[in-house]
Amino acid sequence: MVNKKAQINWYLIISLILGLIILAIAISWIFQEYFTSEDMNWETCRQAIVLRSMIPGDYISEMKEGASLKCKTTPFIIDTKNKQEAVGEIANISASCFYMTGEGKVEIFERDSTTPKTYCLVCARISIKDDLRQQYSADKIPVWSYLKDNRFDNKQTYLEYFYSNFVNHPFVQRQCSGIKADDSFIKDNSGIPDYWEDTSKDMFVVMAYLNKGKVVTDSLPMGFGKLPCSKESWQLIGSQIYQSEPPMYSLMITQDINKITEDCTEIVSIPA
Repeated sequence: MVNKKAQINWYLIISLILGLIILAIAISWIFQEYFTSEDMNWETCRQAIVLRSMIPGDYISEMKEGASLKCKTTPFIIDTKNKQEAVGEIANISASCFYMTGEGKVEIFERDSTTPKTYCLVCARISIKDDLRQQYSADKIPVWSYLKDNRFDNKQTYLEYFYSNFVNHPFVQRQCSGIKADDSFIKDNSGIPDYWEDTSKDMFVVMAYLNKGKVVTDSLPMGFGKLPCSKESWQLIGSQIYQSEPPMYSLMITQDINKITEDCTEIVSIPA
């Protein structure tokens, strides 16, 4: 009887091990078949962002830095000759970045009680395939108009998806109630170009969050402290921005690497 029990237990162990091996192979095949490395990288990043967003930033800011973002800038290559498909890819990559980083609703970076900061996560680096650069140099890819005129879903355009939270932010509404997601102010300060002008340069998709600590200076990062219809002193307005709920943000789509380094106090990941 003891031998029979031992044999049964052994068979169960062997069956369990084989079952786990088969399950691991199946999961691996599913991910390879249906998910690209970009999908997996961004999902890992989103999970890290969700984790960090649940840590109270008011008084445990150190814990946020301990919870690693595990986010990498993902390279994408435009390899279609169809201009509408090309700009559609840019729009969808940007929308994926915005979704991954919490749609402007979460706080994922450390608060600083004295110094204004802008934290930037560079989601994507988009380039054009070498043999298509000349085509798109002559027939330019229309970035701004596509985001303005095409719908992300049945309810809103890409620009409305990216900037509705911003323009409806309580602070922005108090200072500039007439502003819209496709306002020229948004275009100028987000770096979203009319066209992809220089096809030899890559395009970067960046999610920027403003630090929400108390401001003790009257300086604000470039691109955020210039609402065109405000009548108040920015020395007073600054503190309201940084202590606001939800956080202030900007989605940038730009070829200007200098804009990223100028606007962003701290940058998360840009590939070599």
